[in-house]
Amino acid sequence: MSTEDPTLVHIGIDFGTSNSVAYVCKKNRYEYVPFQQGAQMPSLVILDNTKFVVGVPPPKFDSVVFKSVKKLLGQSYYDVDLNDDMSTYGCKIVKGPDDMCWYKTEERLYSCDEIAVAIFKKIKEEVDKFTDGKVGRTVVSVPARYSAKQRYHIQKAAEAAGFDVTNLINEPTAASVCVSKERFINGNILVFDLGAGTTDVTILNLQDTIYKVESSCGDDHLGGDDFDNLLLHHIEDRYKEKYNREIWDGMKEVKKNRVMNRLMKMIIHLKHQLSSHSSEDIDMYDIVGGDDEDEDYRINVSRATFERLIRPLTERFSTLIQTALKNSESQLEKADINYVILVGGGCFMPCVARQIRDEFPRAEIIDMGKKMELVAEGCCTCAKKKLKPNFNVIDILSHTIGLLMGDGSVFPLFKVGTRLPTDTLEVILYADQPGIRFFQTEIVELLDEKQDNEAPVYKVLADVISSEFMPDDLKLKEFSMRFRLDISGIFYMEAYALPENVKCVTKSVEGIPV
Repeated sequence: MSTEDPTLVHIGIDFGTSNSVAYVCKKNRYEYVPFQQGAQMPSLVILDNTKFVVGVPPPKFDSVVFKSVKKLLGQSYYDVDLNDDMSTYGCKIVKGPDDMCWYKTEERLYSCDEIAVAIFKKIKEEVDKFTDGKVGRTVVSVPARYSAKQRYHIQKAAEAAGFDVTNLINEPTAASVCVSKERFINGNILVFDLGAGTTDVTILNLQDTIYKVESSCGDDHLGGDDFDNLLLHHIEDRYKEKYNREIWDGMKEVKKNRVMNRLMKMIIHLKHQLSSHSSEDIDMYDIVGGDDEDEDYRINVSRATFERLIRPLTERFSTLIQTALKNSESQLEKADINYVILVGGGCFMPCVARQIRDEFPRAEIIDMGKKMELVAEGCCTCAKKKLKPNFNVIDILSHTIGLLMGDGSVFPLFKVGTRLPTDTLEVILYADQPGIRFFQTEIVELLDEKQDNEAPVYKVLADVISSEFMPDDLKLKEFSMRFRLDISGIFYMEAYALPENVKCVTKSVEGIPV
């Protein structure tokens, strides 16, 4: 029998790249937490002298702004594409003391964890106001392609802000939970989630209240930020054609950074307007400090031009969909999909909705008005129904996790598609020579599932170095390595030297609890 406090209000949080949404369930009613601008809070931090201002648009155009932290959180500096760092992230991104991505201002460096915690703290502050501090379980969403390390960092950031995070859930899965709460749908569902940072495609089978994920794939270089950067480069090219000079000519880095933030705000507004207008102007007068009031500094962009610019990106949607179908446990085809759910701000673009309809002419397209709120409300539903015996969400691992071997191959520990959570897996490893007193190994995550004769493409989750242990001078030392994944997809590891069975990795490894 449950002894849960009935006055507690359970929370669902969609921690987004551009905007965050929080939902609560009060007396069986699902409601969004009202922020200053309504249901959505900008996921950015403004530096006001030395203090953080969170969740509001920049009060002045020359403010220092930290943006899109979700794309950087838990990421090694060497694993991130930083070609458009100032337009995407608001600041220059540099390698920090831990080899992770850090934001750089004139005064100092700021870690991504610090920025993420600040955003979660603001969400917690508003949630507490709305619920009178009666906060219970919290479920936070993550992109389906988020690595185990990124999941660890986002959960730690939410917990540092004061949330009791019971688990993480993949964003497309959360969206399907929300939709099925509001209307009866059973069968094969494809969730197409186009956000600011990533595009995720998830296929799941729903039978009543059992959500079984069949496959999940995504592209973390295919999102609203990427569309914004294409528009930025188009505006730069048009300006150069018109005035025979670069927008940024003569600007020092600090000024360029702040003017870039101003221009990106205008570009995002332009993109949104093109969803409902055939063309829109962007006025560059204030951007370039125009000195001739009679000069026309406007640049016109049509919807047709925008759709042409982004076509090389939107064509990749078909590849993602085919990959999701191919990897589905039941080997599904397009004709087997009963419903397609559109999620994320990118699905407001007419060309995106049209392309998905063309991909699935026989499926029912569920295109709800609150595309930006589905994930948070789905998280909240999961938090509320966590203890219900007939409610079950069965999610899967989106990358293979393994040990990097001495010959460069990867020994798989948990393969893509593994159901979460897992049982503990024990692997016995041997030292490469007698007499050693410590060992070192790397836990990696495969980025692509290659064929047997192809070199693996991976990124390192953790570099594991053991403490010293009793050597064996006569034979190869044995180690018991024990691994598991929890329901959130967070990776855990333990290591013991044999035969004494003494724990030999005692310090927490970056991104991996031990």
